[in-house]
Amino acid sequence: MDSEVDVARLRRRVLAYVEDGRWHQPQDIATSLDAPRTAVIDIIEHAIANGRPRVRAQWERRKGGAYRLLSSTEKTVSLGVLIEELTPIIQDLREQGKKRLETISIGNVAGAAAKLQKLLNDWAE
Repeated sequence: MDSEVDVARLRRRVLAYVEDGRWHQPQDIATSLDAPRTAVIDIIEHAIANGRPRVRAQWERRKGGAYRLLSSTEKTVSLGVLIEELTPIIQDLREQGKKRLETISIGNVAGAAAKLQKLLNDWAE
């Protein structure tokens, strides 16, 4: 880790490792990459603080800390939109869930599934 080349190489390896969208413990990253834990933490915190291009960083403090980096190509949907769009579907499904087996409308349940699929497809575009 003495040269800038080694630091730059480790930076690329660490960021590539955590860009899978999963949460990673710093010690696990360090062990997998055979790198010092402090160097791994420094690299990730630098990426979070400086907004590495094309990457949104999220950091959740857990015991020992946990990190994940999300590519900016991943779409996000606001909580307000999720609530607004999903609440009617959830209510319809709850109503169907309260009915007896003989009175459940399979068409309504299938319609709710179709609405969910359409929303997911729209949000993915």
